Amino acid sequence: MKPTHKLIILFFCGLLAVAVCLKRFTPHESPSGQTAALPAARPSPVAEHPIAPRSIPAGTPAATIVPSHATRPAFADALLIADRIDRQHALQSAAANLAVSQPAALSSYLASLTDRADRNAFLRGAFSALSTGLPEEALGAAVQLAGQDRKTALDELTADWAGREKRLTPEAEAYMAATYGYETALGMRLLKTEPANPALAFLYSQQVLSGAAQHDLVYAAIKQIAAADPQAALQMAGSIGDAASRWDALSATAEGWARTDGAAALAWARSLPPGEERLQVEARAIERWFPNNPSGAAAQLVVLPQGKARSDAVTFIASSSANRDPAAALAWANQLPPADCALAKKVIAATPAIVKQSQSQQISPPKNVFDQ
Repeated sequence: MKPTHKLIILFFCGLLAVAVCLKRFTPHESPSGQTAALPAARPSPVAEHPIAPRSIPAGTPAATIVPSHATRPAFADALLIADRIDRQHALQSAAANLAVSQPAALSSYLASLTDRADRNAFLRGAFSALSTGLPEEALGAAVQLAGQDRKTALDELTADWAGREKRLTPEAEAYMAATYGYETALGMRLLKTEPANPALAFLYSQQVLSGAAQHDLVYAAIKQIAAADPQAALQMAGSIGDAASRWDALSATAEGWARTDGAAALAWARSLPPGEERLQVEARAIERWFPNNPSGAAAQLVVLPQGKARSDAVTFIASSSANRDPAAALAWANQLPPADCALAKKVIAATPAIVKQSQSQQISPPKNVFDQ
């Protein structure tokens, strides 16, 4: 083959190679002759599972952090996040998702977490989601936990139910915890915020508490319910199995009911089976009726037979009245029968208002205050 022919062949081969390259690296032509769009880039795994921003305040309900089920980060993805705050927000959102889609698996996921802050974040997310369902089921899940896990779960549930925007001050919460105990104080949240939810507080007391702690919350809850709906309070009191606790609940019903209708509360109390328990219920009704109708309550007080119930009622009325108006309390005491009068005056003399007044004046209190 002549050299000229070789050059021609090489030239055409070069042109063909150039054409192939241009065809490969230019946009495709559609059948209609228009330029076809390039395939969209695949989103990264991080883009598919966005992390909640760090500006979210601690304690924000998990359901509000990431709004949709599809965009909540997966549990495994959350564990890969190095930043502590971002990881905990991601765990909170992942737990909220799991509480909806796989509630039975929550315990196994929790068991894999060893860091205390990570466990708290996971539990808050899970129980924030559970708080929107049946309270019985949410409380049932919480009481299966132990130690700090149980405290965190109950704290999250009661905070969500009470309403975070109306949460009590840290000082008020600390006072209730010191007074009633931590778990009882969490239940008290449901009574101390507005609007109160005494029915939910009663349920909490039955599923979470026992002993004296349960008694305190039951008494407070039923007393609130009775002020608005005595029949509902009676139904709750009747559901309590232990006889002594049931009588205490009936006393709470009398207290709450008497605040709004003392005569009706006392009439109901006197319809109960006779005995010392009934007398205690009557006494509670008279005590709470007194501020609204002192003369009516005083007239009913002397109907009670002499004994513990009557003495308790005299003591309560004398003390509470003296703290409000010592002179009026003394005038009331002077109208009582001798034994009741002596007890009432002794109580009035010992009230802080009288003691403080006598100390500030550096003189002895009036003789009739201590007169036996």
